[in-house]
Amino acid sequence: MKPSYDQLKKFMESYFRAYNDYAQREETMHLMDKFWSDDFVSVAYMQLKGQSYPLRIVGKKAWQDFLIKGHLTVIEDFIPLEYTIDPEQMSCTARLRIKKFALDTRELLTDADGIAFYRLTITREGKPIIKSLDFYCGDPARFASLYKPENNLVCSEV
Repeated sequence: MKPSYDQLKKFMESYFRAYNDYAQREETMHLMDKFWSDDFVSVAYMQLKGQSYPLRIVGKKAWQDFLIKGHLTVIEDFIPLEYTIDPEQMSCTARLRIKKFALDTRELLTDADGIAFYRLTITREGKPIIKSLDFYCGDPARFASLYKPENNLVCSEV
């Protein structure tokens, strides 16, 4: 049985809050396990140096490693401005504001806008979980420039 609109809304609100608190540091990343399926796939429509376009990351572990390595020198505030939830299609589309700050000085590096499209599924326990993410940002070159090649960002390809 598919979750109701209210159940999906509660799940997504919890995800949006948890991302800022837990998804950028290795010591708290395990708290995000309940949000992404093991076979999670992320596709970001931006070009990172040395990576293919679009940037495709396959598997929850690869995604978590990418987030940890991508936030060694920056921290971000991930702010959903508005979102729509479709319980029939098991999806959520969110319009985002993403502020990235230098980790050491808290200087604002960029204030970007983005669109995220999440496909959801249901766990064996009947709970919603994110199966995939398609991410688009207003200034992909600026956004991508904050990911440092020296952090050894390696993405899985299908």
